[in-house]
Amino acid sequence: MALLDVQNINAGYGETEILHSVSIQVNEGNLVAIIGPNGSGKSTLLKVIVGLLEAKKGNIEFMADSITNSSPQKIVELGISYVPQAENVFTNMTIKENLEIPSLVLKFNFKKRLEEILELFPILDTKMNTKAGTLSGGQRQTLAFAKALISKPSLMILDEPSAGLSPIMADSTFETIESINKSGVTILIVEQNAKKILSIADRGYVLATGENKIDDTGLNLLTNPDVGMLYLGGSN
Repeated sequence: MALLDVQNINAGYGETEILHSVSIQVNEGNLVAIIGPNGSGKSTLLKVIVGLLEAKKGNIEFMADSITNSSPQKIVELGISYVPQAENVFTNMTIKENLEIPSLVLKFNFKKRLEEILELFPILDTKMNTKAGTLSGGQRQTLAFAKALISKPSLMILDEPSAGLSPIMADSTFETIESINKSGVTILIVEQNAKKILSIADRGYVLATGENKIDDTGLNLLTNPDVGMLYLGGSN
């Protein structure tokens, strides 16, 4: 049974429909990638899943319970964390203050979880009183991951985590994502670097013009000539 089951979702902005009967499944423990051209509805789909955008049709189940059009707070409380592409940390707050915010909402033992998070991300330990706005792009992304993980989510949803990063920092980010997944956190990710993410994904979905086009294992999509010609040519 899927941890997350998205069934025939239609959604958009105002009168403009972006998603047309989109369906995906994410099994527990997997890393699932969504790829496709710009404007294909990838980020829109994530916003529908986490309650930031209303689904006009369809159903979303998490742990076999419907979460369709639930509030973002309820979805976080159920165990889904979301790292958007932009504005994923509070730049005017310190690293410690950013990490503490989830505990104020979800009421977990912040001190204990902070120790565990700093073991995963030791680079943050010496910068706890540093304002997030002064961090490099890679450090800021690390903080965003830490902030999402500190509440021990069952599912972590990432939107374009390598966007704007240098190639070296992007490679480091992918290594971190793979490490997080291997630690037991299920991951759903939208990513522009399709070749890189498919090489580590258990399963991938190709969206185009707001519709499902192809889905298969990550490696099968990586070697599929149709996918390569249409979607992977400029991904390096």
